[in-house]
Amino acid sequence: MAMGILGNFERMMERRVTALWASLARSEREREPVEVMVILRRECDVNAMILGLGRTLVPNAFTIELPEERYRQLDVHAAQLGRRLSVTVRKHAAEQCYSFAGPVTVSFRTAPESDVTRYRIRSRVVPAPRRER
Repeated sequence: MAMGILGNFERMMERRVTALWASLARSEREREPVEVMVILRRECDVNAMILGLGRTLVPNAFTIELPEERYRQLDVHAAQLGRRLSVTVRKHAAEQCYSFAGPVTVSFRTAPESDVTRYRIRSRVVPAPRRER
């Protein structure tokens, strides 16, 4: 029963993410080919660094920059959406046998309207915080 509830929750979140990004897209034509989840996966693939046999490091910190007005539309759901997108990145990494230097995070921030018209995704490798002994 718990798995059914989790599955329903995951499907609901997927629908919300899709609806949210569709509302941010400018036209029907832009909605289909360009999805944020696809771009996040591509960020991993394009920025993969082979460190050795069976060890490929990919970015683990993603920042999605939005124009201020669009950020305000998203602000209430930003943390929840960021967690959901992080799960998508981790699933893709597991399928590709990628490694991370630290926890996967997806955050949102505003960008000047003149700088970003729709959204821009920045990625980087951020090491896990060191534990003090």
